Amino acid sequence: MSDKKIALIGDIVGSRQIKKRADFDERLSVALQGLNRQRSGLLSPYTVTIGDEIQALFSNAGQLFCDTVTIQAAIYPQRMRFSIGVGELVTPVNPLHAIGMDGPAFHLARDGISTLKKNNDLYIIQGETPNLVLINSSLGLVSHFMHKWSRTRLQVLEDLMHAKTVKEIAAAHGISEQAVYKNIHAGELDKVIELFQQIENALDSAIGG
Repeated sequence: MSDKKIALIGDIVGSRQIKKRADFDERLSVALQGLNRQRSGLLSPYTVTIGDEIQALFSNAGQLFCDTVTIQAAIYPQRMRFSIGVGELVTPVNPLHAIGMDGPAFHLARDGISTLKKNNDLYIIQGETPNLVLINSSLGLVSHFMHKWSRTRLQVLEDLMHAKTVKEIAAAHGISEQAVYKNIHAGELDKVIELFQQIENALDSAIGG
């Protein structure tokens, strides 16, 4: 069985410009608490760490990208950049908080954050993963469009990834079914979901899942 894990580091874009910081922190905290209650494969829970970052550790990719979309919708109009590192740990897993752990998985994720700060993308994967160059190029395209998306489009994407129907999505957000379809088509959300699923499969393959 592989000893590789999936480390996630999230970093808030433009954190110093956040207005109503207490409200922002509350929205982020509620979103992370919800993910920690529901997420299978979570070895170390979503944790706010030093500065404006979050960390988590996973045994599989599962709903990894759905998690990130949930966070993006919760903190809108702020964005968060996400770096995913695939590698081993040299310290024990901390099942209570995603702190105090070290190893290639987190080193790679940390390097990815540095890269994202330079290229303005929102997603990157680091480590031995099939088709990594193609994956990161695809994530760069998704990042480009996601920067321009509204909260509603992020919420529609999140709900679609949870297999909700158009009628359910419309009712949940107080919009028409036509508006839901417009967001799906304008954002090519079906293709985004398919891409995310394929990347999650590649991550699971990389760790032997």
